[in-house]
Amino acid sequence: MSEENVEALRAVYSAWGRGDLRPGEDLYAPDVVSTWQVPEGRIVSRGPQEVGRNLRKFLKQWAHFRMEADEFIELDDNVLVVVRVYGKGKQSGAETEAHNFHVWVFNRGKAVGHHVYFDRAAALESAGLRE
Repeated sequence: MSEENVEALRAVYSAWGRGDLRPGEDLYAPDVVSTWQVPEGRIVSRGPQEVGRNLRKFLKQWAHFRMEADEFIELDDNVLVVVRVYGKGKQSGAETEAHNFHVWVFNRGKAVGHHVYFDRAAALESAGLRE
């Protein structure tokens, strides 16, 4: 199933790389839990609607924001995606580029978890791996 999960994610990240962050909601299971590491701590979202609401809230601070996948690493049914993030702050005008690491947890082709980390080691550990 991991190969199908990777192919579904390739399509999502292709859109996200163009700045269209709408695709992907159809991957989420009704009970999805999403966590995002942010400078203030962690944002936890439960369910597709809350994931979308928190994403829209996050995006309000950016004039431009996009994410490109650099690498997809298959982990049984789960997938680790190495992501390059580009953004331009709405108020500051400051441009940023950074790496993020997304761990997608799948069950029967639906994402039951989507976890975003700044740190590769933390992402690998959450996926049950070590560097």
